[in-house]
This record gives sequence, structure tokens and C-alpha cells, in this order.
Amino acid sequence: PYSIKIAISMLMEGAKNNTKEEIKKVLGNEKINIINIPNKLNVSNALFVKNKYKNNILESFYEKIHKNYNGEIRYDEFISPDIINNWVNKNTNGMIPKILDTMPNDFVLGLINAIAIDVKWENEFDGNNTRSEEFTQIDGKKINIPMMHASYKNNDYQYLKNDDLEGVILPYTESNGVSLE
Repeated sequence: PYSIKIAISMLMEGAKNNTKEEIKKVLGNEKINIINIPNKLNVSNALFVKNKYKNNILESFYEKIHKNYNGEIRYDEFISPDIINNWVNKNTNGMIPKILDTMPNDFVLGLINAIAIDVKWENEFDGNNTRSEEFTQIDGKKINIPMMHASYKNNDYQYLKNDDLEGVILPYTESNGVSLE
């Protein structure tokens, strides 16, 4: 949710009138705080704009992206996905080496938020408890993937379940006095 909220907030910075008001309704009034903890949590944001549209980006928009989201804007022809993939790879510390296989012919703008987290769970998972289980993709296709399992005695963890998902919110260890939960 944090990553999506950042991306939609960045999008809102370029909207106006009814569109901006509708986005505000979706986001609520909560201000987004970009948190970075050196060597632990890195949040990076960027807009990738085809050169042809460079003059359509207002300086005030760029300033908001830079100031409020520590974001950058990159201009290129974007014939291949290399610039975007290299940015994602760098800003996720290699955890996501690429995000695109090809560039769409009609590419105009890409908005990307990357979060790299290098922290430990408060209660770490035991790799021996990872097993292959069925996972349903967004298109409804079912595949088998490795899933981590753990049993906890602490019933304070927030368990989530509805028709679309099932999961639990687990805390990370504290880092520099900032909770990463």
C-alpha cells in the first residue's frame, strides 16, 4: 500500500481540477512521508518521460516530485527498457534486476517507485519451513511457488483475510529508532 500510495500521490501532483480532487478522495488527507534509513530502507521514485514530451513537463511539477518524493525525472527515447531496468536494479540494490522485457511502442511516461528493504524480521523465518504451494495470479491462473511458513505464539499480529487475500502483518526489528512495521 505504501508504494502504491506514493505512486498515486506523485501522479496527483500533475493533475488538476476534478481529476486532482478525485485522486485526493482515493488517497485521503494523510500526508505521505518518504522514509529513508541508510543501509536499511531506501525509497526511490522516478518519472521516465519520452524526449518528445519533455516540454510538456512543467518545472513546478518536477520541483514537487523532487522536493516531496525525492524523485527524479529522466528523459530519453526509451527504445529499449535498459534505462528503466538499470534504474530499478540500482535502486532495489539488485533485488529486482529488471521490471520490463520490452518497451511498448506507444510509451510516453513511466512512473516508478522502488523500495529496497534490508532489515530483519522480529521473528525470522526458518528456511526449512518453506514449501511449494499453490498461488493464484491476478489473471486467475494457478501456479506453484515457494511459500514461507512460521508458527508464532504471539497473537498480537494482525491477520488479514477476505475473498481476495490472506496474510499477516509481521513486524521488522527496529532500526535507528524507526519502526519499519
